[in-house]
Amino acid sequence: MDSLYSNRILSEPVSGVRPLSTALKTLEVLEALAQFPQQARLSEIADKLGVSRPTAFQRLLTLVRAGWIEQMEDSSYRLSLKLVGMAGAALEQAHLGQRTLVALRELAT
Repeated sequence: MDSLYSNRILSEPVSGVRPLSTALKTLEVLEALAQFPQQARLSEIADKLGVSRPTAFQRLLTLVRAGWIEQMEDSSYRLSLKLVGMAGAALEQAHLGQRTLVALRELAT
């Protein structure tokens, strides 16, 4: 999705329809976990999110079951490699080659 389209989605009100707050809160876990240099423990994630441990655990469990994060043997959590596949797909869909072709041609002349 290009940024113009995604920005339009964020700025245009849709009659009576709003995003799922539970989905947004769960996705915040991915963003928080990405800020740690290595895997993180439940208490660290809960603190970063500003939520209770049971709330953080429920969101983590959801993401573990979906394959987005992994729980390690020591009970810490880390991002899974599923995100790498999604990043590759995002790059593919962004058509970076086409988007940069004009700039590259200008540089070449």
